[in-house]
Amino acid sequence: MGATPAGPGQDRLLRSVMDVIRDQLPDEAKGCDADDPDLPLRSLGFDSLRTVGLLVRLEQELAVDFPPDLITADTFRTARTIADAARTLKSSHD
Repeated sequence: MGATPAGPGQDRLLRSVMDVIRDQLPDEAKGCDADDPDLPLRSLGFDSLRTVGLLVRLEQELAVDFPPDLITADTFRTARTIADAARTLKSSHD
């Protein structure tokens, strides 16, 4: 399905994204399995408002700024799609 991370730094980025997602889970989703990086955030209870909160936390935790053209449902579909976008942003600043 999704691309497998190629190196340890990429694994770390995906884990960081997943940690932030777990911290932002709605109360009703706290007991569910959020360890699948390809699980749609919508299925974890993320609505538009919660996703905006997630965006803010991710920008702080990952030290990236998501430009408006990346703030889309496709980018914020899963932990993996978020990590892929963050990876692209980080590599463009290196």
